[in-house]
Amino acid sequence: MALTALIVLSLCVATLSYLVPALFPEYITPILPTFISPDAVSTALKSRSSSNSDTYNNKIEQALVLPVVDLSSPSAALQLDEACSTVGFFLLVNHGAEYTVKEAAGTLNSWFKWIYEGSEEANQDRHSVTRGNQNYGPGLQKPGHMEEEGYSTLEGVYAVGGGRQDFVVINPEAEKRKKEGDEYYASDIAQIWYEDAENQWPSSKKGRVVKPALEDHYREMEKVSEKLMALFAEALVMEEAKVLGTDVKKNAGRELYESRFAPLVDKHTSNLVNAYHADPRIARLAPGGDAEYRVSPHSDTGLFTIIGYGDMGCEGLEVQLGDDLSKGWTEVSTSFGMRKDQPLVVNIADSMTRLSGGRFRATPHRVKKSEPNSVGDRLAIIFFFAARYDAFLEPVVKFDGGDKRLAVRAGQITHNYLTATAESKRDFDAWVETKE
Repeated sequence: MALTALIVLSLCVATLSYLVPALFPEYITPILPTFISPDAVSTALKSRSSSNSDTYNNKIEQALVLPVVDLSSPSAALQLDEACSTVGFFLLVNHGAEYTVKEAAGTLNSWFKWIYEGSEEANQDRHSVTRGNQNYGPGLQKPGHMEEEGYSTLEGVYAVGGGRQDFVVINPEAEKRKKEGDEYYASDIAQIWYEDAENQWPSSKKGRVVKPALEDHYREMEKVSEKLMALFAEALVMEEAKVLGTDVKKNAGRELYESRFAPLVDKHTSNLVNAYHADPRIARLAPGGDAEYRVSPHSDTGLFTIIGYGDMGCEGLEVQLGDDLSKGWTEVSTSFGMRKDQPLVVNIADSMTRLSGGRFRATPHRVKKSEPNSVGDRLAIIFFFAARYDAFLEPVVKFDGGDKRLAVRAGQITHNYLTATAESKRDFDAWVETKE
């Protein structure tokens, strides 16, 4: 009798858990990231472990060789689905941006090394792009610009350790469109993203090559991102048909892309962040104190992230696979750095998790600090591809019903919003309420 009652109760709970989101979606609390305190940032950057399992430091001995997605392959969508529903990271090859990846990496690495020489001309070049700016905007950020900022993501806390400099480039067209009066860029709510819309560039003879290299790379990353968005649409359509037991309609992937995906990114808010950690033998930056990570365990907030390392590899990158966090962290193999075809590392971010209804998981990842006696610098050319700030993100697929808690206005989960002033956030939130 008791067992029967328990079964009936379980069925009632399960039924309610399905019906309430379906009938009363307004009562579903969305999953939103939050800004966190400096103390929480410090904690996130330090090594953490428990007596039961060394969750944050345990590593699988075998390095992870990332799956490959070949954009020239007829089965690219299948490769993408497999990679993103399991690992959440993949190597992208035959992407068409091989030249700009190599050119941007070589140009930046040479320039960063030069400004650390400390000559008068090098210091002037550094100051010409710094402008005393400590915000997340275009130009060279001061050392430590993120050390007291952090925020929660779907899979952790984003915070950056000491010793890193970011050369940030936003959309090269943003400044022009803002001056032309385009409301998307010039309106009051847009200033979280475009108050500082002017990219800053080195003024020295040696540094003049930085601008064309990075602008060209930004535009190539836009093209690669467009190809990937179309591929994601195709992969989701195939998976939905598989789950529902139906045939894939002709051009269904293209239709999903054009109707739902393309409008999300026609005025995307993507940033190209060129993150540089100098060789410890020459760096004059703070070593980051007792920080264990260059970047704390987190997931990215955009749609996906595309990273070029040039010939340097991804030393220190680790991922956390599966839902069992006690399994610890897996080091990503750096062997792809030896390839001559300039592969790009791509990882799923929170916004794509939301669009896919949870099918594609934003995998937690971190960047470990270098070993004490290690030498050499590290450069990552990171394109954070993000939807337009006014886009509404919600599951676009039917299988599993989608997680309604994942629905959110895109701007509310961007770096710019999460590190903005309380007043700016309130203004944007008030605007969002008028659109609901």
